[in-house]
Amino acid sequence: MPCEGRSNPRARSRDCWLSADAAIAVALVLGAAGFCALGVAVASLIRNSEAAPPVVQLILFPLVFMSGTYMPIHPAMLNRISGALPVRPFNEALLGPFAQHTGFGWKNLGVLLAWGAVGALVAVRRFRWNPPGRNDRRPAGCGHVAFPVSSTSSVWAPFRSVHVSL
Repeated sequence: MPCEGRSNPRARSRDCWLSADAAIAVALVLGAAGFCALGVAVASLIRNSEAAPPVVQLILFPLVFMSGTYMPIHPAMLNRISGALPVRPFNEALLGPFAQHTGFGWKNLGVLLAWGAVGALVAVRRFRWNPPGRNDRRPAGCGHVAFPVSSTSSVWAPFRSVHVSL
């Protein structure tokens, strides 16, 4: 443990907490950025919005269970596989400073950074706001609706013709 063996107990305690806080903050930032990039990357690969929740759940739930988030996983092969995936390194990067006072888990942070970079690369290359083959500038599902209002009423003039999402 990096915080043991120092001569001044007050300095040891303060330095340990500062190191733990910094390690937790770095893990949270890298984890949030990496998982957001992976989420956008997966969203860019799915064709319609109705298929997104089942696809994400099909990917996420096995990752979470295999990583030991809910219960410890003991087979060595599963530990090696889950150590290369993003969920287990994120768990360990957060639990190390909280529970074992280990400070920065550089290996775990490196795995998170690598997955975040891969997710960002796929997201930047594949994500588009408009579905493929749709060239108009309005968002998908945006229709033109005309409301019947009296033409003599100037108060309602701005609302005569509006775009609404259908």
